[in-house]
Amino acid sequence: MENQKLDALCEAFFTEHSVRAMDVAVHQQGLEIYHYRSGKTASKGAKITGKTMFSIGSISKMLTTTAVMMLVQEGKLTLDEPVYKKLPMFKMPDARYKNITVRMLLNHSSGLPGNCFKGKYANARNRNHLKEEIEYAAVSKLKDQPGKFSVYCNDGFSLAELLIEVISGQSYSSFIYERILEPLGMEHTDFPIHEIMDGKIIKAKSPFDLDFPQEYVNGIGSGGIYSTASDLCLFLDALREGKLVDAEGLAEMNRDQQPQGLVVADNTTERYGLGWDCVSMRLFEGFKKQALCKSGSTFGFNSHSILIPDCQLSAAVVLCTEEGSASQLNQKLVFEILKAQGAEFEAAPLATMITVVHPVEITGLYGNKDQVVRARFEHGDLTLEVREAGGGWRTEASGLKEDHGLFVAPAGTQVFKREALKIGFVPQGDELYLVYQQSGCVAAQQEERQVFMQKLKPSGKVSGWQSLAGKTWIMDNEYLQQRTLGNVPMTFTVQMEKGYDDLLLAPYPLRIVNDYEAVPALEIPGNYSREMSSVLWLADGSIQNGQYHYVLCENLPQLDVREMTLRDPLIHWYIGAAQLDTLKIDGVARVVVLDENGQVEFDSMLSSQLPSSLRGKRIGFFGELNSKISLQYMEDNA
Repeated sequence: MENQKLDALCEAFFTEHSVRAMDVAVHQQGLEIYHYRSGKTASKGAKITGKTMFSIGSISKMLTTTAVMMLVQEGKLTLDEPVYKKLPMFKMPDARYKNITVRMLLNHSSGLPGNCFKGKYANARNRNHLKEEIEYAAVSKLKDQPGKFSVYCNDGFSLAELLIEVISGQSYSSFIYERILEPLGMEHTDFPIHEIMDGKIIKAKSPFDLDFPQEYVNGIGSGGIYSTASDLCLFLDALREGKLVDAEGLAEMNRDQQPQGLVVADNTTERYGLGWDCVSMRLFEGFKKQALCKSGSTFGFNSHSILIPDCQLSAAVVLCTEEGSASQLNQKLVFEILKAQGAEFEAAPLATMITVVHPVEITGLYGNKDQVVRARFEHGDLTLEVREAGGGWRTEASGLKEDHGLFVAPAGTQVFKREALKIGFVPQGDELYLVYQQSGCVAAQQEERQVFMQKLKPSGKVSGWQSLAGKTWIMDNEYLQQRTLGNVPMTFTVQMEKGYDDLLLAPYPLRIVNDYEAVPALEIPGNYSREMSSVLWLADGSIQNGQYHYVLCENLPQLDVREMTLRDPLIHWYIGAAQLDTLKIDGVARVVVLDENGQVEFDSMLSSQLPSSLRGKRIGFFGELNSKISLQYMEDNA
């Protein structure tokens, strides 16, 4: 086909989504049939080239999966043996951890909490990350029963990374380089184990006025590799051609691997294989082709890869942007290529879904990893309200009318940031799930479906947690070189709702089990109950949420010091009173300012401009031992 149409799609996407840099490649029968490249390496950087690397995020999982399958093929490992037998250092207080198999790490069904963030997404190398993963597991409970259902889990792939190292006797990066990168000629793929020369890697935009430094995802096997679109296509080609894994192993990777312990509805975007996000992409079912995909996303980067074995076609899009979806662009490009090659498309209907429509059954609270929603009815129409950080309710959508078992949003209305949404309420045993359907991103008639929320069950059970309702705690132990502050919330407010007295509603729904512990209350297959851990109310009045520790945000001292020397690694918090004029850091330290909602307003690592006002705001200081921070206030110059 003429490449002008594909170029136009890329150019429009680049402009619409404020993309800093974009690299696109499509291969067929092992040869490049299309590429597009645009953008620059930094805000003031040079134009990118075919050698410029991007963070590919979770596409790294495909290289990890391939490495594991190589070890399986060599008889050094089996998919269904318990992980702890190969990793004796891996232990958990929950005895069910011994049921976790290698397969479960690769199909996201291990039941691990999946939220070992601290020191993983960083601006510098953290050599201790895998050790910290093991230490975190040793004090963590499983979120779900191993092997019951699949819910996206990064920590499983960190354990797979460790498996590769222990069994091979090599570092992860050495194994991947020697067994995959070098034989395939992937010359522009690298690891976050050293500093890479400016111009050879993209520097992403930060939320502030300075660019992010080089990204180091220290859980390399789950999301840390740098690469280019062309190198990713080389990898996909080799995988398809059997150069890396034999036919039996490839068939195992490429089949639906989701356990059947909890099936609500077909999550059309998450049909997990081994490593793959989806082993049968909904769009390409219209061509009667199996298309497999894996996406990746880190701070400022977004990537997507597609493999269609029958067409001998591979495609990859890697972006430096926080706005656009590499998946949507990649699907559009491949769709147009197949049509131009004469492939016939016919929209395939979704499988029938049993739903309930009676208001009495539907009315109530629903939750996922990100939010809590209240469903209620007005004059027979469905209204959805989102719980806000302060505890109030904001109308998300109203006037949704029932049509053939689904509630349809009024034309032109966005619901959960999605257009033309249809919502169904699907029973599964004693549970009720909110499932949405939406038009396909390329072919509107090829609808997608996602299990989005689970209904929360009311209870009148009362516990000591009620005395904490409305109080706020603040984090005091973030990793100094964390990529960005606030991805894990810097504040923790105990939110409860009348009639749901055994539930905490933030940071995600948690079921209170006693006067000091609350555990994740959700089981949602797919993507929307990922990265949740238990919360502990400790004897000293502080809160532990996963790896993070929070102290009560009452009676914080007023910030009136002119100089401080850091004597420990904790974040020391103050309340601003006077306006800051200058800030000087001698050593390695970080200063953060939170707004009234607990959102990061200033981060000294990423911003050169102080906030216009500090009065009443929470200001935190932390850094390496003996680092000095000097402060000068406006009033000092009066």
